[in-house]
Amino acid sequence: MDALQNIIKSIEKDTEDKINKIKEKNDIECKKIISDAEIVAKNECEQNELNIARKKEQILSQAQTSNAIFKNKSILEKKHNLIDKTLNIAMDYFHGIDSEKYFMFFVKLINKNLPSDKFKLVVGFEDFARIPDDFLTNICTNNGSKIECEKSDKFSHGFQIISSKSIIDLSIESIFADNIDLLRSIASSVLNLGEVK
Repeated sequence: MDALQNIIKSIEKDTEDKINKIKEKNDIECKKIISDAEIVAKNECEQNELNIARKKEQILSQAQTSNAIFKNKSILEKKHNLIDKTLNIAMDYFHGIDSEKYFMFFVKLINKNLPSDKFKLVVGFEDFARIPDDFLTNICTNNGSKIECEKSDKFSHGFQIISSKSIIDLSIESIFADNIDLLRSIASSVLNLGEVK
C-alpha cells in the first residue's frame, strides 16, 4: 500500500504543482490585464480631460465673441441714436432759424429747381402761417406770371413745386431723408464717433 500511497501522493503533488503553476500564470496574466486596463483607462481619462479643456476653451471663446458682438452692437446702437437725436436737433434748429434766412434759403432752392412749365407751390402747414409777404416776388418765374400757393396738410416745413410734368419735393423732411447718409456722416464726424455703419 505504500507504493499506492506514494503514487497518490506523487499524483497529488504533481497536480498541486500544476495548479500552482496555472495560478501563477493566471496571476501574471491578470496583473497584465489589470495593468493594461489601467493604462487604457488613464489614457482615456487624459483624453477626456483634454476634450473637456478644449470644449471649455471653445465655450469661453464663443462667450467672449458673443459679448464683444453684443457690446459692439450696443455701442453702434447708441451711436445711431445719438446721430438721430443730433439730426432731429438740427432739423428743429433749421425750422427755428431767423425767418428771413429760412425763407431766403428756400427762395434760392426753389429758383434752382423751377420747372419750365406753369407750377404751383405747396407750402408746409407750419411755414404757411409765417411766409413773408415778399417771398413770392423773390421767386423768378420765366413768364412773370403770378404763382399759385396753397397750404399742405401732409408736411409741416418746406415746399413742393407741382407742375403738370413733375413734383419737386423740397420739404424739410424730404431734404433730410434724401441726404440722410451724408448728414449721418457729417454728424458722426462732428460728434467724433468714428465710422458708423
